Amino acid sequence: MPKRSPNELQKILDRAAGPGVPLTAKPMFGGIGYYADGRIFAIIWDGGIALKLLGDDFAAFGAAGGKPVQFMPDRPASKSYIRAPDKMLDAAEQFADWTGRAVRTALDAPPKPPKPTRRPRR
Repeated sequence: MPKRSPNELQKILDRAAGPGVPLTAKPMFGGIGYYADGRIFAIIWDGGIALKLLGDDFAAFGAAGGKPVQFMPDRPASKSYIRAPDKMLDAAEQFADWTGRAVRTALDAPPKPPKPTRRPRR
């Protein structure tokens, strides 16, 4: 199957997340990061969608055909981002369930501490 366009993938992700989730998208590292309430839960990258899942959800998504993302060839595969199989992107209900899990994972994560402010140079 040919790679899907970023616009097509954004539409799939928007539908899967549902209307009750305020989403934002930001370009990052050659892809598009997807955020729910300011917390990243997915990346559109290399013609596919990778969800941020942890623990048992990560393992179960892998068993359902997901593949851990390897962002750089000389680095190990990610332990939190896992690419959805192309056929799952066409199974709206199934993909919506997994997307919901990724959104909950993001929203349940503790907030990151604010970055320290830099002191002006003298």
